[in-house]
Amino acid sequence: MEQSYQTREVLSSGTLTFVSSIRITARDFTPEMADPCSAAFKSINEEIKNWYQQAASSVQGQISIRVKDVKPGSVIATQNVNVQDSVLQEKDLYNSIYNGLRSAAQTPVLLGVDPESVTLLSATTCYGETVTVRNSSSDRVSLTFPSSAADKHVYSTQRCANNTESAGVPLAVRRCMGTFQTGVSWASPEIFLCKLNLSKLAQVPVTSDNVAEVAADLQILTSLGRSLTAENITDTATVLENIVNTGGDEDVGYSFVVSVDQMMNADDGVLYQSQLKDQAPSRIVQALEQFNDRVNLTNNRFRRIEPNIGVETYQMGALELIDSVGFASLEGGEDLEDGMVRSYSDSSFIPKDRVDASISLFEELRSVVAFLNENLIDPTDVEVRLSFTIYQNSRLFQSNQTASSFTGTNTRVNSRVIASRVTGFQLENLPNSVVTRFLPIVENSTNTTVNNIRCVFWDFNTGGGGAWSTEGCDFARIDNSRVVCECNHLTNFAVLVDIYGGLHSFTLDLISKIGIALSIPSLALTLITYLAFKKLRQTRPHRILINLCLALLATLIIFLAGISATSSPVGCTVVAFFLHYFLLAVFMWMAVEAFNMYLAFVKVLGAYVSKFLLKAAILAWGLPFVIAIITLVADVPSTYPDGHETYRSNRFCWLQGNQLYFGFLLPAGLILLFNTIVYIMVISKLTCRDRNKVGDPKNGGTKQQLRIAITVMVLVGLTWIFGFFMINDGRIVFSYLFCIFNSLQGFFIFFFQCVRQKEVQDLWFK
Repeated sequence: MEQSYQTREVLSSGTLTFVSSIRITARDFTPEMADPCSAAFKSINEEIKNWYQQAASSVQGQISIRVKDVKPGSVIATQNVNVQDSVLQEKDLYNSIYNGLRSAAQTPVLLGVDPESVTLLSATTCYGETVTVRNSSSDRVSLTFPSSAADKHVYSTQRCANNTESAGVPLAVRRCMGTFQTGVSWASPEIFLCKLNLSKLAQVPVTSDNVAEVAADLQILTSLGRSLTAENITDTATVLENIVNTGGDEDVGYSFVVSVDQMMNADDGVLYQSQLKDQAPSRIVQALEQFNDRVNLTNNRFRRIEPNIGVETYQMGALELIDSVGFASLEGGEDLEDGMVRSYSDSSFIPKDRVDASISLFEELRSVVAFLNENLIDPTDVEVRLSFTIYQNSRLFQSNQTASSFTGTNTRVNSRVIASRVTGFQLENLPNSVVTRFLPIVENSTNTTVNNIRCVFWDFNTGGGGAWSTEGCDFARIDNSRVVCECNHLTNFAVLVDIYGGLHSFTLDLISKIGIALSIPSLALTLITYLAFKKLRQTRPHRILINLCLALLATLIIFLAGISATSSPVGCTVVAFFLHYFLLAVFMWMAVEAFNMYLAFVKVLGAYVSKFLLKAAILAWGLPFVIAIITLVADVPSTYPDGHETYRSNRFCWLQGNQLYFGFLLPAGLILLFNTIVYIMVISKLTCRDRNKVGDPKNGGTKQQLRIAITVMVLVGLTWIFGFFMINDGRIVFSYLFCIFNSLQGFFIFFFQCVRQKEVQDLWFK
């Protein structure tokens, strides 16, 4: 375990480092060369530096060389090549240095460098490349991999074809191996068989011979985490359990942890349903704990930190537990980061004012372990495997306790989840407390009240597969804005709270559903009325109203049926697309009515437009479709297949970000501006006319036309003016106004255009 981190070399910001090795055939190795303080080392050091400086003399930037070691084999030297102030891209800089070294090695010089021995690796990055490999059928396959940071993985840009079992899944995965000290390079690609899916993989018997292949296949199949279904989660749990029963090395552990990490990107609703069905999320947590117990350790340690989960496992003697050991995730970004997740041989070194989550085990743990091991009296004979796990969120811990509530209060996990485990021992009712600290995710604010803080652990034996329990855990205090908990056992810990402030959300949701429930039949009745009676379809304003009602009715039906359909990524995107399209169509028909008013009241002379409604229909139905398509297509590369949508929100099926601003709010705002200008012009014109002229029958029902247009303006235009003001969450008044007016638009149109119209009443009762 690490208490501090040491750096051998301090580099300026922006320095690019490469690791190079050469074999010098013109020199004979002597033992003195291995001693950095010897004259022999200093002599060969100067020669090597001079050779590198000459070889890279044409490279743009300031180059410095640090010889790290000299070994036998003639003379094999490894050095860092540091470059500052280069204008070249990193890969171009790498190629320039490498070509210079190769060229210099082929030129006869006194140093005598073997050209075939020259190596150059980036200290931090495996550069993107395309390779040709043979798959299991001996077919040649070209695979393109993007650049990767050290100790990370990337997937090939090539995907399984749509007509395969694994449509859209990457064809291969590849790891970037190595460290800053050794330099990094690509491992061989793990190629995937596209005829496989999670259901089939769950049926594959796992043995020591195929466990690495199964783990790699699982990693690839879970790479599209956000598209996973409840059945996929169940199959993933089964595969993980099968791997656990076989065990594996750290490479298997890598794929194991990455698979869990990717699976945690699945939709919350999907994870909740899978928990209700067969407790798959809880089974995955248990499988991870058991794998930590069984993984084959290199140097007595296994560590893997991914964005959603971090794991660290040690094998040690009980006597090594002299101090209170600890584990912590320090405050940083939203995702877990390798440098911010640390273990401590002495938990007193944990920076308590910087932790997101931490756990401290007491000093007497070694004695407790020795006591529990009945066959051993001497604690020096006790081997301990100690595991720590940190979860970035609580998505694997699904229970009815934290499901959405309709009471205005949400009970939720308000922290990361942190766990500790000693393999082979059920540590309960401990004499001293296990101390955990958590930085709250949600804190008290003007819109949110957090209270009823509970320190909890995940009890696998409660609630039909798992639930949060307070047994053996106590809330101790608030310290440095962190919740401090004390528990008498080891397991998965978190903080549970009640969050108030959802009352407005609940009320607004209720208003919307009631309003839409009234509006949909109201719009249907309006359409039936105006379509059934030919007399009502003879004027242009009425025909425009029919089209407006069609667009609004489609919008409300799609909203009610699909706004929350986030469990299906493709289906949710389809809902967002059609909501976008029909809402824009509503605005366009409102603009058509405004233009019709302009022709009737302002222009008058020369106002006749041939086939007006046909042209208006093409524009009002066609232009929104073009805008909706452009908004969707512009975002497809970032939406599929990795699942990181920017086109729509993950919380509901509607646009977000630039797609919302430029694809909807901008055109809607321009239409509202256009309508406002037209209304001002019309009202100004009418106030200047003679009263008798306004009411003249020759005007062809202008009063009725004006009434319809003003109704549309108030119901649609004013509603969305409220909508613009409610973009800021703090403007709750505008949220209520928008919600009321927007959901009741259909009802108001029916009321004003049918119920209040004498002409319509006469036709109804005729």
